[in-house]
Amino acid sequence: MAHAQPITLPDLPAHLLDEQPNERTQFLALRQRLFAECLPGTHIEAETFERYALALFMSQRFRLFEVDSQSQWAENPLDPSAFRLMERLSLIAAQHERRADRALAELRKLQRDRSVAAEVQNEMFVMDEQCAIPVSLPLHEMRRTPSRFLLAVQWLSAQPDIQREFAELRDRCAQRPLTPKNEIEQTNPAAL
Repeated sequence: MAHAQPITLPDLPAHLLDEQPNERTQFLALRQRLFAECLPGTHIEAETFERYALALFMSQRFRLFEVDSQSQWAENPLDPSAFRLMERLSLIAAQHERRADRALAELRKLQRDRSVAAEVQNEMFVMDEQCAIPVSLPLHEMRRTPSRFLLAVQWLSAQPDIQREFAELRDRCAQRPLTPKNEIEQTNPAAL
């Protein structure tokens, strides 16, 4: 699962937070910190990361608006518009928090699948097989209950001595032509 070039932060859309340059700077700083922690490795992960960063920033932003509206409501608790504004800002902040949580969960799932894909590639390398694994394939879900064969391959891949013996046996078998079953029966009928 090698990539031609490392994933980097794309430029922001020109219209995002144009009206508030201070908030744009705060968002870019948060996005940079999160990027260093999340390390998206594919373009799909980078897109999911962008959703996560923006939703997290917006939830933090609306929580600040909510605190301001609470102080306005505390000054005049009988004002119904202040209470509605506070309630509305709380709902919007909660929506953004849920979006951030969903995007982070999706990012983690994609990264877990990428890790499992690397394991599968290693196992296939041990068996001298090659296969392109799509990034969108939910490998973690597929491997929740491993088969005995996969467990054996995982065990073999962790045993370097057995790997060498397996490679030598494979090479010897490749050099020796296969004998048809009829010839085995004719040469040694007791072997059956």
